[in-house]
Amino acid sequence: LGGAEVACLAIAPTPSIIQAKDEILKSFSEVGLNTNMPKKRALWLLIRFYLKLILLKERDPIWCASELVDIDISFGEITLFDRPDCDLYFAGQRKKYPNYTSSKFVGQEIGIEILYGLHDSLDDYPVLTQKDENHVRDMIITEAKNVLDRFYSVEPNDLND
Repeated sequence: LGGAEVACLAIAPTPSIIQAKDEILKSFSEVGLNTNMPKKRALWLLIRFYLKLILLKERDPIWCASELVDIDISFGEITLFDRPDCDLYFAGQRKKYPNYTSSKFVGQEIGIEILYGLHDSLDDYPVLTQKDENHVRDMIITEAKNVLDRFYSVEPNDLND
């Protein structure tokens, strides 16, 4: 997918309904978006869309977290944010444990590393009760607000690169 197609998913009421290029272009013109949008800006819009869905409780937060994980897997080569906080953590771990080889969190380039972990934590329960699932759902909502406030409340200047 190019930047335009990714961003189109971010503005569609139901992303899966947009299939054909002419539908994508029509959706863009309806909301006044440029069809030659850079991938970084499109990705930023897409992630912001899912974070807002979580907070508005229009979709299940666990489903939205799953979509964010899929986005990270699909567009992992794009870095939206430099993360000195994560770099410091890993430098400290390597200093403390010389054989420590990890250098980043999954999802840190787009600010969703904790949401990624919360989503994956669902697999760690031997038996997932409704109470456990609701607890993870509540943590996803809380973290989505943190991520939205920290990374997605104001559009960065370098998204047009």
